[in-house]
Amino acid sequence: GAVTGIDAAFTILGHDDFMKNNIRIKKEGDFQGCIGDLGWYCIRLAQIMYGGVGFGNLKSAQVFDWKLNEEGVPIDANCLVTFQSNDADMSEESNHKLSFHCSYLHPWHQRGGVCGTKR
Repeated sequence: GAVTGIDAAFTILGHDDFMKNNIRIKKEGDFQGCIGDLGWYCIRLAQIMYGGVGFGNLKSAQVFDWKLNEEGVPIDANCLVTFQSNDADMSEESNHKLSFHCSYLHPWHQRGGVCGTKR
């Protein structure tokens, strides 16, 4: 059947040196923090599972819960991304949804759950 939704997570627990010095949590390094680092893997999973939808298919992206470090860089985030299907159908049902959690504040966790129209 068709994939109708994906829920994913990628978290690592950043040790003290990581949380103070790593380029991934510096505004001058990667200002997107955990989203640009760990969240990318969740997004890539969705692109593959939805049959190759790309960023040209991006309909919306929302970070609905987050924690920033002292430099304003995301270190914990819950996100919702909607891709438009590659088909001509522009209905709400043709949207591909991904919800994901990415974080430097939680022990290592990596998962992807896929929902579909059949078992």
